[in-house]
Amino acid sequence: MTVAPLSWDVAAGELVKARNDCRESLRTPGFTTVDTQREWFATLNRPDSKMWYWEFTDLVNKTDLEGPGYGAVFGVGGLTFDRFNRSAEISVLTFVRKKGYGLQIVDWLREEAFERQNMHKVWAEVYGCNPNYDAWRSLLRFTDGNVIKTYRPGQKYWDGEYWDSTIYDVINPAIPEY
Repeated sequence: MTVAPLSWDVAAGELVKARNDCRESLRTPGFTTVDTQREWFATLNRPDSKMWYWEFTDLVNKTDLEGPGYGAVFGVGGLTFDRFNRSAEISVLTFVRKKGYGLQIVDWLREEAFERQNMHKVWAEVYGCNPNYDAWRSLLRFTDGNVIKTYRPGQKYWDGEYWDSTIYDVINPAIPEY
């Protein structure tokens, strides 16, 4: 797998399409345009930035990809850092579903957060209206004793109703229990 900082070509193309195709999964469910994406992209991957995003390539057979212009990029992943509290939120969008690519992105992001950025925990909020809601627990490997699960009722309004969310926190396994 090749990992590189998110490029403008991917941010303005595949990522805009992917975000608009899965708005029920996002904290901000409005439509994404190239202009709004440009404003967001300008805040990424700088030394003083809280948000670092990468594109993931080279694992996908081009015949697996759907739609024109996808090339070999199979997804985007990011970490939003709270460096004071040593935590990072995981964000993942894959351009190909049900092939295990999301798990590869999540594994790389956990390694980045824990091993290279020295984070104490990573977390993700998953909304009940997300069609992949049940898959997130295994995708993020929230199965060991280092997991904190917080249920939050009525956290997102989508498609005429309020949906619950679950926040999954994973404590860095290298940190001894206190």
